Amino acid sequence: GLYLLLEREEFHAEIDSGGVIRQLPAAGESVKQGRRIAVVLSLGPERSVVPELAGERVRQARIALSGAGLAVESVTHVSHERVERDVVIASSPVAGSPAVAGEKVQLLVSLGPEPSRYLLPDLSGKSLDDVRRHLRLFELPLSRVSYRSVDEARPGVVLEQTPSPGSRVDRETSIELVVSSP
Repeated sequence: GLYLLLEREEFHAEIDSGGVIRQLPAAGESVKQGRRIAVVLSLGPERSVVPELAGERVRQARIALSGAGLAVESVTHVSHERVERDVVIASSPVAGSPAVAGEKVQLLVSLGPEPSRYLLPDLSGKSLDDVRRHLRLFELPLSRVSYRSVDEARPGVVLEQTPSPGSRVDRETSIELVVSSP
């Protein structure tokens, strides 16, 4: 002898579609016959779709996920020869996958191409001009040159180097030389 009044429907992360979220009067209360019972029914979890994130900068990907009601769970960085730094390579779940609002998405993000690495040769005994040309050719920075007076060495010749011969170096490596005084 009671009447059901559907007040509204709304999304609910934990109650399946068609389930009662709330009712008034509350369950267990005594009511008179013929009374209306107002209910709010669940539409189930809010659904979304993982947006296309590949090719987007990380910041833009976060904004797109937020707009879709999703969030970033983790970001993994890897070197990639063709994708520039801070650009999304892929996501998991993949673009177009159905998702529940609030679901977390993992991003794979590029560090850009891995820098070229070289074995630093023994530069001692070579002229400073030749060493500068050699380092420029491989885009290696010469960060510091200091001079030392040595009687038996010809002027402008490398006496010492840091890092040592045989070390792996790249464009980020700081190369320092000690050269005989002119």
